[in-house]
Amino acid sequence: MNITTKATNLVLTSAIEVYIAKKFGVLTKYVDHSDSSAGGQIEVGKTTRHHQNGDVFRAEINFHIAGKDFWTEATANDIYSAIDEAREEIVRMIRAHKGKSTSIKRAGGRAVKKIIRRGK
Repeated sequence: MNITTKATNLVLTSAIEVYIAKKFGVLTKYVDHSDSSAGGQIEVGKTTRHHQNGDVFRAEINFHIAGKDFWTEATANDIYSAIDEAREEIVRMIRAHKGKSTSIKRAGGRAVKKIIRRGK
């Protein structure tokens, strides 16, 4: 899984890179390891150059898993909070997609089983 990181209006320090790698390493459990197209882009930065207070930091995530694209953006008063909020949202979206596909498979299996039972 390939994850690229980009900084906008902000110096990307090694501490931020390590934090991003640690937080997004957990996403590998949702990825099929045979899927070579899985990956994502993470963009962190400041929304403005002249404001000092308020939600001036943002994190944007584009993620591609198994033919489906996920996108989210979060703003917060510090960079780490923005990264955490965006990560929570993207994990929620991926879990919802995974749960939906699992329930569709189970419903199909139930339908087949029902047809087989009636055939007796």
